[in-house]
Amino acid sequence: QARGPPPAPLKIASRGSPESLQPHVAMAAEEAPAAPAYDAENIFAKILDKKMPCFKVYESRVCLAFLDAFPMVPGHTLCIPKLKGHLDFMSMPPPKAAEFLSEVQKVARAVKEATGADAINLWSNNGEPAGQTVFHPHFHIVPRMKDDGVHKYPASAKDMLSAEAATPMQAKIEEAQTHLAGWQQDDKDHGEELGHLAERLGLAEAQLAIARKTAGEFEERFVAERLLAEARDTLEKAREEVSKLTEACAPLITNGGEEFLVAVSARTLADALRDYMKEKELDDDAIFKKAGGSEGGKIGEEAFVAFLAGLAEETGREEVGFEERRQRELFRHIAEDPEQGVGLEDLKKIFNARLVCTTKVTVTDGLAIAKSKTVTKVDIGQEVVALGDPTTDGPTGMVRVEVKILSGKDAGKTGWCSIKGNQGTVYLQAESPIAKFSQELDGKIKEADKAAAELLKSIRARSAELTSVGEGPLKAAKAEFSKIRDAVSLENGKIQGLKAKVHAAKRDFAKKEEAERMAHVERKERTEADAVMGVAREKLKALEELSQKLRETAGPLRAPKDAELEAFAGPLGVLKECESLAASITAGVADLRECVKEQQPKLTASATKGPMFEAKRELATMIGKAEGVDKKAVADVGAVRGSCRRVAQPKCEQACAAMRADLTKRGQAPEALFDELAAGGHRITEEAFCKHLASLEGLDLKPDHAGLVCDHIQKGGIGRRRFFAKFPQHYKVLREIAITDGFELSGCKTLRKAEVNEVIHILEGPQSDEKTGLTRVRGRAFNDGSEGWITVSGNKGTPFMTLRERPYFVCRRAMELQSGFDAASADLVRKLRPDELLELLEGPRKETRQPELRAKGKAVKDGVQGFFTVRSSAGKVFAEVGGFHVCCGVVAMTDDLDVKKGKIVRKLAVGEVLTILEGPVEAGDSGILRVRGQALKDGKEGWITPKGNAGSVFTRESTKHFTVLEDVPLERQVNGDSGEPLRLLEKGEVVEIMMGPKETKLDPVQRIRVRALGDSSEGWCTMQGDTVKPCAPYYKSLREAPLRAEKSAEEGGEAVRQLKKDEILELVEGPEEGPGEVLWVKLRAEEDSAVGWTRIRGSADGKEVVLVEPLTTLGAS
Repeated sequence: QARGPPPAPLKIASRGSPESLQPHVAMAAEEAPAAPAYDAENIFAKILDKKMPCFKVYESRVCLAFLDAFPMVPGHTLCIPKLKGHLDFMSMPPPKAAEFLSEVQKVARAVKEATGADAINLWSNNGEPAGQTVFHPHFHIVPRMKDDGVHKYPASAKDMLSAEAATPMQAKIEEAQTHLAGWQQDDKDHGEELGHLAERLGLAEAQLAIARKTAGEFEERFVAERLLAEARDTLEKAREEVSKLTEACAPLITNGGEEFLVAVSARTLADALRDYMKEKELDDDAIFKKAGGSEGGKIGEEAFVAFLAGLAEETGREEVGFEERRQRELFRHIAEDPEQGVGLEDLKKIFNARLVCTTKVTVTDGLAIAKSKTVTKVDIGQEVVALGDPTTDGPTGMVRVEVKILSGKDAGKTGWCSIKGNQGTVYLQAESPIAKFSQELDGKIKEADKAAAELLKSIRARSAELTSVGEGPLKAAKAEFSKIRDAVSLENGKIQGLKAKVHAAKRDFAKKEEAERMAHVERKERTEADAVMGVAREKLKALEELSQKLRETAGPLRAPKDAELEAFAGPLGVLKECESLAASITAGVADLRECVKEQQPKLTASATKGPMFEAKRELATMIGKAEGVDKKAVADVGAVRGSCRRVAQPKCEQACAAMRADLTKRGQAPEALFDELAAGGHRITEEAFCKHLASLEGLDLKPDHAGLVCDHIQKGGIGRRRFFAKFPQHYKVLREIAITDGFELSGCKTLRKAEVNEVIHILEGPQSDEKTGLTRVRGRAFNDGSEGWITVSGNKGTPFMTLRERPYFVCRRAMELQSGFDAASADLVRKLRPDELLELLEGPRKETRQPELRAKGKAVKDGVQGFFTVRSSAGKVFAEVGGFHVCCGVVAMTDDLDVKKGKIVRKLAVGEVLTILEGPVEAGDSGILRVRGQALKDGKEGWITPKGNAGSVFTRESTKHFTVLEDVPLERQVNGDSGEPLRLLEKGEVVEIMMGPKETKLDPVQRIRVRALGDSSEGWCTMQGDTVKPCAPYYKSLREAPLRAEKSAEEGGEAVRQLKKDEILELVEGPEEGPGEVLWVKLRAEEDSAVGWTRIRGSADGKEVVLVEPLTTLGAS
């Protein structure tokens, strides 16, 4: 319903002739302003052309609906026709208008349902006076709620429309309708003229569109520049917010809250001085003078620092034992003008504590509440300064203090105020500089955060408007606008980052503040911790200095080139110095470890932070550092040894070749040379060895290089085994080769072929045959004792034999050492024990064995079953049948020969076995033969009747029970070659035969002639199963064990030192029996040349364990 003043009377022109159009035009010119032409670049046209963005809600062939950019209420929607060229709804052709209205109705219903509106305003402004601003037809769809406060139309007229007023208006409207109908008829009659006019109008509109397009580009450029200017301004504002907030946060984030920590220290100082002044009855002037001040003067920085330095001792308060840095900061904090110094008034200020009101409280003119009058009241948040010390009001028990109000309308007033009520209510509490700062900072952060969020929201909204821009100046501005938007977002992110930093800084400050309050405790603990740590630190420092010295000493030999190494003078001296330094480092590490162990209990075990905790952690890391130093030392010495080895290796070969030549020339055996150089001892000293090398013809070695050769062969002097290893006396056959009776191949006779892996003992040579180019040696075969000449290498270098160490074996189980090769006829030399070491003298040789009589039996003593030898291949009898009866019926055993006189010992069950001790004997007049026997089951003895007078048989002689005549193994397999036996059947034992006896063919065995190293006993033994195993005369310690000066019992004797696990030890003497009926060996440690005796086996946890065992080969680990 449109309301307003009544329209002016319409002037209707006559119809009929073409001239009748002229009055219409004249009327329009006289009574109405010229209607504006349609602007093809208006905002709705641009939206239809997708040149401008919109929030579309509906689109069809006829119309487009979108949300109003400046809505009156949520859901305010605009609906426009897609038809262009019409300024408003009134100018649209009726069919098009009807079609458009149908779509408007559809959208309006949807808006009402979507918003839940109670009603809908649906209007279209047609013409500028009606409020139209965009000249393209459109309808506003506005959702309405009851009492929503949105603009409503004015109320209707108070008086009802009268007939006198209505009739003229009706007539005018009817006349206008008739007139419009005439116009429509005239339009038909004058179509041709109207077409011509329309053509002219179209041309004018096209020219106008071109002009408007140009104007539109200028308009867009203007809008783009204005948007960018606004965006840059937004960015600048965001940066200002960040800058302001960064500056506000600096005391906490950048400076770590140092000024607030100094304030905490100042409060601590004030409390300590106040207590001290009370104790000594000093006033402000007196304490000022003690601090170095004079009347009217100032205290300089150095004097004030000196005063603070002695204050802890003077007052007996550890908390004021500040470090020098904090003392100087306190000076600057207290002095109003640090350049002038601390004055009396400056010093007084630290006693005047600032308080903040937490509960509204009254200020009175006196201490006693009952006798004083109210001066004013202090509200929550107001600040006051204490003018003296707190005092208790006797009658009320309330703690009160004289104060001066610092803020509010009563600032400057003084009076007495309660700090704490007698019921615990707190009225005033000490102001915390950090709390006040944090509160103010939180407000600034909140403001900055809000401002940044609004700026970001604003620029994002503008950015959204440019999302659908396709081309033109706005498109060019879009990219730069996007960059500015991102920059604003980045500034907002900086604010969020500052918030996070402030949060972290507050958390850190709380820890710092606590640390500041507890600094005196920490200082005390640090002093105690330093006292504990001092010794260990000195030891670690000494280790590091030794390490540095070792590194410098080892430098020239750490990685030298060959030429540099050859020219280097004194490598042995460098090696020895490095080893000495390394030994000192190892000892120092052990010493430090003990020191740490001693010091740890002195540190507070429960400490989880602070100096004591740090000291505990430092002690723990010291061991790691020391071990690192030790590892570096090992690496440095290893590098030097490697360089010395490069020098010693070729020199050693030259020296050994010269010594072998000298031995050959003199016809001396290596054993004799060792005894000569060792002078009857266990090893050859470096001095003796170098002296011998110097005496050899054709060998030119520097003294230092000769020492290196000795060190290379064996450190600390050359032992017998290492010496012999450098002068091998044995070859191992690699390829089948002939043993001949002469050196020269021509005319010699082949004795036999040496087989692969045979061992040849050198008797003479090696010698080279100049005619053939062969290298030959005279030797004796271990297998059969054959002697002759054998080729070591061919004329083209093909090896037939290789040098090897002297063969040794270790006994794995008990075995016989016999006088001859033939086991069946040889005599027993002695029994070999497990763990004995044997030197190979001859063999292995194959022995063909005669059949043995063997049986499977069960030992009556414990029921163990196995195979044993009844008669050996040599005819030796180990067990025989006889002397046993088996019960075949129940029979009584009596204690007397005479059945009538005797008492029953017990009844024997069927199957029980008896050993016959006496009889058979006739029992009195009965004529019954009886025997005296012993039951194997329980050992009971008595008389038994084998056969009754009626012919009943109670026992019969057993053919299945044998008596062991000699100790013999009870074995797992019938042929007896299964390795370790089940157990040893002892002489006198009874065995029940389960199978056999029968003859058993035995496989051939290997026999070796050996010498027992313990007592030099020689003889033959059988290599059968795992009876013996190849080894070297070196041992490895399997667990810690004492190395003793003499063989002695476990609890007695002087210990040389404790053997460590996995040590390598050279055999000196033994194995031989010692205390405890166990085998002992005398060994020499490779590590430090320590010599002593140790047992091969010992006990641990009640079980027998191996302490040391032979190496399988020299150098094995």
